[in-house]
Amino acid sequence: MILKGHGSEGSGLCWNINKIYDNNIGDSKNTKNNIKDNGNDTENTNDENSGEINTSNLLLASCASDGSICLWDINKGTKSNEVPRTYGINKVGKGADYNIKIYENTPTLSPLCTWINKNEETTLNDIFFHSKFNNILGVCDDNGYMSIYDIRKKNFFTKPEISYKDHNQPMNTFSFDNFSEYIFASGYSDGLISIWDMRCNKESLLKIDYHTQSINRIKFCLMQSGIFGTCSDDGTACIWDMSRNSESYEQIKKLEDDIYNNPKKIPKQLLFVHGGHIGSVYDMSWANTTTLLAATVGVDNSLQVWNMNEQFMFQ
Repeated sequence: MILKGHGSEGSGLCWNINKIYDNNIGDSKNTKNNIKDNGNDTENTNDENSGEINTSNLLLASCASDGSICLWDINKGTKSNEVPRTYGINKVGKGADYNIKIYENTPTLSPLCTWINKNEETTLNDIFFHSKFNNILGVCDDNGYMSIYDIRKKNFFTKPEISYKDHNQPMNTFSFDNFSEYIFASGYSDGLISIWDMRCNKESLLKIDYHTQSINRIKFCLMQSGIFGTCSDDGTACIWDMSRNSESYEQIKKLEDDIYNNPKKIPKQLLFVHGGHIGSVYDMSWANTTTLLAATVGVDNSLQVWNMNEQFMFQ
């Protein structure tokens, strides 16, 4: 199946993991949660159900560089056998339009709905459903905002429920803490990291300035709250622990023989630096909920799987 809906380059993709359980099986319990800040309320109903996986409830969200958002249901929407076009360079170096046979007889799926913010043109860089509030969708953009939308509203993209900004650089990526209802982290094009509480949009809780170039991905750990990873164009992938913001920790001093030649001071939240890639590190992923095993991929065409020794967490 091929999903076709955006008119320009896609930049973000995510599943709504809260929608994977059959609502008709098992006991259901509704919990209402409010995100409040200066009179802005977002009410969400979180269904906690147990049962078999029902793919008809799976929602997929995507965003693109033209500022559009698409919502998809892989078992709904309009399907056709239109074969997508794939563009490339032929043997003589000229542009060519290839009709790849592997796509033949593969149905293409149109989105359930598409939104484009006509009030302001900006590139959308990343998109995620909230892990606790199943109707909350977060999107970050080149204007430095992370905006929260309630997808239950018909024209939700016309105005965000609440927006977060305290830095005048493009926000490339963000991640919700899997163990917290309100904490998320964001990464910017100049290498800055910000930690936010969703109940306060005036200023971030913490800023970490260590990466020397653009941050491409930031992801919270699946194993423990407060631990997250980042990867950057400076060739490094880092693991951080927010709990090390305590005043009881001594200031970590810069070593003269720092192998990564980073001119910035080492933040006390830094747990580990992986420097195995040559050039930009584009993406990272945590393995599961029982280990600190991670994988990163970079411009050097390598996929590296590595594990931070847990002893670093207790130093």
